[in-house]
Amino acid sequence: MTQSSLGQLTDQKNRNKNVLFPKICVSLIEKDPTLILRIAREMAESDVDMVEWRLDYVVNEMDIEELLRLFQKIRVILAEKELLVTLRTHLEGGSVRVSKECYRQTYLGLLKTGLVDWLDIEAKRPLEWFNEVLVEANKQHCQIIASYHNFLETPSNSYLEKLVLDFMKINPDVIKIAVMPEFEEDVWRLLHWNQQTLQCLGQIKIIAIAMGELGKISRLVGGITGSYLTFTSFSKVSAPGQLKFEEVHWLFSLAKIKLAEQGSEDNGEEKNSKN
Repeated sequence: MTQSSLGQLTDQKNRNKNVLFPKICVSLIEKDPTLILRIAREMAESDVDMVEWRLDYVVNEMDIEELLRLFQKIRVILAEKELLVTLRTHLEGGSVRVSKECYRQTYLGLLKTGLVDWLDIEAKRPLEWFNEVLVEANKQHCQIIASYHNFLETPSNSYLEKLVLDFMKINPDVIKIAVMPEFEEDVWRLLHWNQQTLQCLGQIKIIAIAMGELGKISRLVGGITGSYLTFTSFSKVSAPGQLKFEEVHWLFSLAKIKLAEQGSEDNGEEKNSKN
């Protein structure tokens, strides 16, 4: 990203002292149940806002009953954290091939426990993959992230706009767009697109992520343009370009302190000018 582009983001941040820092999510991507539970305990003791359990790492390793028992243990450990459940298919970067029936039945089984806070839906899949899942999620008051991942390019703004409008037909709580930039300009364009889309469609939340080395900056400054959530690594990286949770949390904490200090200085200057 160019210095001028980053400068424009900084100017916008300085004008908005109440900028919303995105929630920080970490992914639980181990295969061994014992290791999954150990890392879940570490996550529970950390300052992460949300944990994503990536089912594609375990769905072929155990049957549905074993999966449900493991999920209930994870849920108890992460009782104080928001829990996102994701079965990422190979079509969008997942670790295994997943059939339509596996996708439906796994999600339905977990939803019926009533313990899922968030569910990721690959909304470009045909509707029959997830129509029953959406009904059950609504019944269980589970929030939906409609997601799209493109590991090859950053599509045009018009394509992304159409994607968002299509996704909104299933009434998700959040729309996630994760794309691969080829140039620095793609990152800047994605951030601008996110901001402009939210201004036009203010009722929807969007997660906008540029992946890979070029896109790292989007994981840090996305909140300035309205991105709802940023994904960081905890034990392992689950997507290209992810930053470590500790680094992102430290930077966000420092930025909040600096903004608070700036706000105090501004208030002091305002009082002095009145006097």
